[in-house]
Formats: sequence, structure tokens, C-alpha cells
Amino acid sequence: MMIKEIAVRHGVAVGRDDPILMLLTIFERLQRDGEAAQHDQLEKFKSEIESTVQRVDQDAQVRATKAVVALLDASKDGIKKTAEDGAGEAVGALKALVDATVAQMRKDIGDTRKVAIFNMVAAVLSLVAALIVAWAAV
Repeated sequence: MMIKEIAVRHGVAVGRDDPILMLLTIFERLQRDGEAAQHDQLEKFKSEIESTVQRVDQDAQVRATKAVVALLDASKDGIKKTAEDGAGEAVGALKALVDATVAQMRKDIGDTRKVAIFNMVAAVLSLVAALIVAWAAV
């Protein structure tokens, strides 16, 4: 099939023992090896992303638990302040605590996104390096 394509495309007849076909075989092998390496890198990247997401999720759960406890404590204090000073101050304290927790969670998600982008760039660079090695070998 490749012999026919070379003949049609370039007007040159080659035999089965021609070095061109040997190079083609080597190139195909390098391409398969590169694809396998890329697949392995992508699986590793996927695993790292899943691990990072799991850590962020656990951190978010811990922060949420702390926030709930803090909110409960603040609610108790708020009830006391409401009785003493009025409802306005308690609502302001609770809102500030919730805003701070949300801001921290957004920062953590942003940090995770940066790590994911960094890992994606690393995977692309690995692919480019593999292609350069394959090209240099040819």
C-alpha cells in the first residue's frame, strides 16, 4: 500500500527492501511509542488533577466545618449582641465571616486551576519534546 502511494505521489518505484520503507517503519514505531508515552503522561496528569481536586475538596470540607462552627459561635455571640446592641452588628459580623470564607475558597480554587494549567503545559511540553526526539531520530 505504501509502495503504491510513493509511486503515485513521487513517480518513483521502490521495493520491499527499500530504506525508505524501513524509515517509515521506524517512524511509525517512534510515533506509537510517543503516543504511548503521551498517554502515560496524560494519565499521570489526570491522576494528579484528581488528587489535587480531592485535596481541595477535603480542605473545603474542613474550612466549611470550621466556618459552620465559627458561624454557630458567631450566632451565639450575635444573639447576645442582638439582645444587647441590636441585630445590625451581628448580621455584619456573620456576613464578614462568610465573605472571608468564600474569598478563601475562591483563592484555593484559583490556586488549583493554576496547578492544573501548569500540569497541562508540562504535558504539552512533554509531547513537543517527544515529537522533537522522534523528528531528530528520523
